[in-house]
Amino acid sequence: MQTLGSTEELPGLVEEDDVRPSIENVESSGETTAEPGGGNAKSPPTKDFWLAHLEAAIAAVHQVHFAVRDGLLRREKIETHLNPLISHLLSLRKFYRQVRHDLNEYHAFLTFTREMFNTEWDYYNGLRMEAIKHLRWLEDISDPSSMLENIGRAECFGRLLEKRFLNIIAVRDNLFQANHELQVNVETLQKENLDKCEVITQLTAEHSDLKVDVEALHKKILDNREVITQLTAERSDLKVDVEALQKEILDNGEVITQLTAERGDLKVDVEALQKKILDN
Repeated sequence: MQTLGSTEELPGLVEEDDVRPSIENVESSGETTAEPGGGNAKSPPTKDFWLAHLEAAIAAVHQVHFAVRDGLLRREKIETHLNPLISHLLSLRKFYRQVRHDLNEYHAFLTFTREMFNTEWDYYNGLRMEAIKHLRWLEDISDPSSMLENIGRAECFGRLLEKRFLNIIAVRDNLFQANHELQVNVETLQKENLDKCEVITQLTAEHSDLKVDVEALHKKILDNREVITQLTAERSDLKVDVEALQKEILDNGEVITQLTAERGDLKVDVEALQKKILDN
């Protein structure tokens, strides 16, 4: 079947000498001057424009058919009556070519759009995965519904955000409370530190006093050590003197013993003399 968009001539409508009007003649004849929508010739045809030419071509075919059948026209005059049909068919072919051109452009546009969509989809999907990577902190491991891959609606993500921010607010309040308690503990420790600093200051003063006392005692010990050394020397001298006295006492003891013995002998002699005197 021949298509209207074919570049070949329509069979049965062309004699050896082509008498079909050109597109310019058809448009100038008033048959197809009005483009669809009332615009200029460059405006695209509409469905009504296509139907009008199709119905006109069908009517022209019927007119030629009835004229030939009824013998109202001679065969050599048929071409004159076919001119309107050819004009309408040319308009339809023009419309078809325009539509095919538009479809090709639209197909190219769709192809380009699809490629752009695929490219942008990869880009936005990369952004999505990157966003999911940085929003993992919103997920709750114990709650599968909180996984970002399982969230397909904005309100679900909003509820997840609300839940997480409420948790953050609760954690913040707990941290504020803990911070307040820490501040109280810090103030208490600072007060204890001041008290201990006072105690340390007092102990430092006492240590200084004790150091002075220790130095005084050390000096006294050194003095006593000199005294002890002197007394030790004197004791050694006294020991020598005592030993000499002990020896002298021993010697005196022997003399006393000897004298006592001599006194006993003398006493015996005296008693003997007294008795002799009495006897005389």
